[in-house]
Amino acid sequence: MPRAGSSALQDFCRLNVDLLSKSGVAYPQLPRLCSKKFAAAACNGADFSYYICNDPGLLRRGREGLAPVIETLRTVQASHVIVSSEFFFGAPADRLATVRDAFKDAGLPCGFTFTFVNPMSGWSRATRST
Repeated sequence: MPRAGSSALQDFCRLNVDLLSKSGVAYPQLPRLCSKKFAAAACNGADFSYYICNDPGLLRRGREGLAPVIETLRTVQASHVIVSSEFFFGAPADRLATVRDAFKDAGLPCGFTFTFVNPMSGWSRATRST
């Protein structure tokens, strides 16, 4: 599969956390939600996005299942938060809506954007909710 450059962008974010923070942008390390092991990578959202895409109980548990991530995001002092993972590409819309609603119900003061790029076709999509 052709490369899209996401690892380079993730490496930049990981290596420049302090610089990003001074600009009001956070690239937080998120807590684990599933037992799957991921190779060391620059992305900070592999476990989170894998959970969103694959956990059979996500839609039923909603906010309860996302509590560790919600609590981490509550501690972030930034106007923008970047969570990056290629696993988001396959996330079904109903699962992304569950995450959006859980964040909103928890009172997180942020909107978020999911951006997907498929390097094979050049297709991209971004969705934003606040």
